[in-house]
Amino acid sequence: MNEVRTHLDKITKTLTGEGYVMELVAARKEYYLATGEIFEEDRSFEMRMITFLEWFIFDRPLGRGVVPIRAYLEDHGPRLSAEERELTEALLQQRHGLFQVKKTKPPALNLKDLWDGKPVRVEAGEMARAFHAGDLLDARLVTYQGKTWFTEGILCHPVEAVSFIKAELKALRKAGTPGPDAFFLPLAAILLKHERYRHIKAEHLYKRS
Repeated sequence: MNEVRTHLDKITKTLTGEGYVMELVAARKEYYLATGEIFEEDRSFEMRMITFLEWFIFDRPLGRGVVPIRAYLEDHGPRLSAEERELTEALLQQRHGLFQVKKTKPPALNLKDLWDGKPVRVEAGEMARAFHAGDLLDARLVTYQGKTWFTEGILCHPVEAVSFIKAELKALRKAGTPGPDAFFLPLAAILLKHERYRHIKAEHLYKRS
């Protein structure tokens, strides 16, 4: 596990401990409302719990008006070592996006950001062998000391969804939206349906309702 993931695990333990219980309960209700409720029998249950926690930590403002990762830096900053502070600030600048794998070069992956078309090289370690050219990833990237890494939460959409995803991103850009943030949760909801209803072709689910 790389330093970024190790430090994020440490922060997650703090941000899911005492003092955050009510925020977590409220956040889970919001997340389930947007993406569909997750059950233990779902094949992606563990990954969905990870992506929920990352959404809570990076995206959902607390009652005090800042996202949890910002609150962590504000509350613990003076006690962090220089390395811990650098890692926390790198996590604060994480980038959530939709990516297509262009080439696998273990231990790295070459991706294309489907929002702006830019190439991205990600250090993926042994996990790089699990991906193939064309794979569609909903992932968060963190750049630390000149290298870019995944966080743990990655949702993999079927390759058949690429036309729909590109069309929706194009519509968002045309509308002047600064980024794809509003698209992640609705897209995660479609993926959950795809995982549950395997008998339905992906292209029949990945469409505007």
